[in-house]
Amino acid sequence: MLSYKNKLGFSLFEVVVTMSIVAIFIAACTNVFTQKYKGKSSTPMHGRFECYYNSAGTLMQKYDAGTPTAVTTPYCEFSPNSAVAYYIINAVGGGGAGGTILGGTKGEYNSVFMTTINSDLQLYPGKGALAGSSDARGERSYVMAEQITGENREILSVEGGLSAVGNSVNLNNCDVAFAEYACTLTPKCTSDNETRTVKVEYCSEICADNSCWADETLSFNTILAQYSAGLPSSNNLYYTNAAGYTLHLAVEGNSTENEDISGMMNYFEALKEQETTGAYTEHAGNGGAKEQNGKTGAIVIVW
Repeated sequence: MLSYKNKLGFSLFEVVVTMSIVAIFIAACTNVFTQKYKGKSSTPMHGRFECYYNSAGTLMQKYDAGTPTAVTTPYCEFSPNSAVAYYIINAVGGGGAGGTILGGTKGEYNSVFMTTINSDLQLYPGKGALAGSSDARGERSYVMAEQITGENREILSVEGGLSAVGNSVNLNNCDVAFAEYACTLTPKCTSDNETRTVKVEYCSEICADNSCWADETLSFNTILAQYSAGLPSSNNLYYTNAAGYTLHLAVEGNSTENEDISGMMNYFEALKEQETTGAYTEHAGNGGAKEQNGKTGAIVIVW
């Protein structure tokens, strides 16, 4: 027999409380249910901004495949878009000029990856060195971030290439390959790329003590003058001196009379987007061929 004292349900009060809670929850979520979700807007991937000097020496800037325009200020100005996910800033220094024997070396190339740029950028591409001038190297290229207070902040800088015969190569290593005389000390050779000199310490004659120990400082140009037909492709030089020693020098740089191809040009090739105008056609950052000017540097931003 059923007992009517056992009630298997909710009281009216419990139902009212539950419905009130549900109603509050639905009211709070109305915007979520009815509003269409809008994702973060973004600019199309791939954009490009170039800043460079043309062959006439005019500072130019160019967006994507647009027409290059002349810049009247000493720098190009780039305003970032907050919707862009990241930027890659590429810079190459001005190329060194070619000398009477060798070509100049390419400008230094570097790039930085930036996820956030909060201020406008000032871009300063470096000019290439002029053939036959006293310019030891091309100008550096650099990028400055504009600051509301205080001095602008440098975020990227690359050096220019080396020029002329004595400056178009750097010494990696120097040692004495042959010494005619012997004493108690071992002959040695040290190089200095800043002063462009090589110091040799050696035995000037045969002696049982150190009384015949001598040293001599040579200009790198003096050593290179021995290679009037150009440097060997191996970049290993040998220099023989009348004092009775032969030096072995390992060098790096442009050991030919041709243009030295820069990292920026290799970057353009990798993009597969060579253009009929812009930094690509100016051979940005290339070291000048024999007796030719170094190519101007460039700064290229892609996103």
